[in-house]
Amino acid sequence: MAFYTVASGRLKVSSVQLLVPATVTGALLAAGITLLQDAPWPPPDAWPAALYAGVGPMAAGYSLWTYAMSRGGAERLSPIGYATPLLSTALLVLMGRPFGALTAAGAALILVSSTGVLVNDRLSHRRGQ
Repeated sequence: MAFYTVASGRLKVSSVQLLVPATVTGALLAAGITLLQDAPWPPPDAWPAALYAGVGPMAAGYSLWTYAMSRGGAERLSPIGYATPLLSTALLVLMGRPFGALTAAGAALILVSSTGVLVNDRLSHRRGQ
């Protein structure tokens, strides 16, 4: 999310130009990972709900986020983009999900990645001034 926030704030493109390639890439990766696992597929009557969740609120949310970031809203919205992964992890823990080694590793990865994006962003701004 941090990388997407920085990229959408820097690029002056429409949300379709940014989201369609990202969505296709994500869908292909998810399908590949799913095919490699032995987990059963959801029943066909659950597919419309999954399609709605992916196309409806997710597409609308990312489209609005991209629009806001590409129109000069980066200064106000960037902190939300950096905090989102940590807040969602905290929400899962608060909802009773176990906080094991994988969760700790994921949280650490999120912190390192977000910090790296912030540092890179600050350094590129200094070089540009």
